[in-house]
Amino acid sequence: MNTLWLFLFAFWGSLPWVFVALMAALALRKTPDNRFLILQALGASGMFVLAISQFLVNFLLAWMNAPVSVRNPTSYIFGFLLFVALATFAAGYCLERFKRRNGQPVQVTATPVDR
Repeated sequence: MNTLWLFLFAFWGSLPWVFVALMAALALRKTPDNRFLILQALGASGMFVLAISQFLVNFLLAWMNAPVSVRNPTSYIFGFLLFVALATFAAGYCLERFKRRNGQPVQVTATPVDR
């Protein structure tokens, strides 16, 4: 039962990244060629997948009674991969904001009305 609670806490702790990835994917539907939104969606979904997989790997290592010499490197590897995913999301977010502030022309999808 303790393992179930640990999994639920890990799941609920990383669930906001699913919503962030979903919002980036929905914004990507309007402009499908926007590379910065793709970076945001990849980074956010990577954060969720890596957090859950880190829990599962740690659970399997604990279940197999793996020594600390095996558990520590996996923590470092997952920590680095989580950092890369977070940096990918942050880079996409910052570049998207920078593009908007630079005064890039905004595409208007409305059609003009003749009077």
